[in-house]
Amino acid sequence: MKYFLLFSTFGLVAISGAFARDCAHRNYGHGSTVCVCNATYCDDIAPLVKTANGIATSIVTSVDGDRFARKQLHFSKTKPTHVAPTVTVTIDPHTKYQVIKGFGGAITDAAGINIAHLPKDMQTRLIHDYYGKEGIEYSLGRVPIGGSDFSTRPYSYDDHANDESLSKFALEPEDLKYKIPYMKLAQEVSPHKIYWFGSPWSSPAWMKTNDQINHGGLLK
Repeated sequence: MKYFLLFSTFGLVAISGAFARDCAHRNYGHGSTVCVCNATYCDDIAPLVKTANGIATSIVTSVDGDRFARKQLHFSKTKPTHVAPTVTVTIDPHTKYQVIKGFGGAITDAAGINIAHLPKDMQTRLIHDYYGKEGIEYSLGRVPIGGSDFSTRPYSYDDHANDESLSKFALEPEDLKYKIPYMKLAQEVSPHKIYWFGSPWSSPAWMKTNDQINHGGLLK
């Protein structure tokens, strides 16, 4: 399982959290280790803790074996006096350019297929690791509209030729089996409202100049 950097409320690259249970390391011989989870044990992290002004919490996962290793960073308004090479970061909290809505990953057919091969308790545990308060608390999710390059077949929501009124528009079995159930489970375990957004890969083949969902083509 991969974990990604989040941002603190100060706008610095940081992840906040600490282990409640340690990583069960396993080395696969590629210069790094992974944490192994099973039905009875899995590592997790403590909930996010807000720091005082001038302090950010940095959490690092590295190929050297660090697994959410915590370190506090202290910031000062005074100019450093030492002469050693350094990097100065200046933060202006009064100027804002954008709002970060959240962080997350994609629930695709491939993700759902792999999750479905796990025992039920491991399925729940995996979703907890990504969306739960003992995990990294994803708050965003991308969901492909129809099939994608992570599907076992090309499909859209209306593969009925010349159905210009979209009267036969409908979800497909993959949505009902591999996407929606895990979206619902993610919302159940999350302490936050999760924002989902649909990501289209292709219009139906009959709408395209090459009459295929794959291999390019333009809308007729």
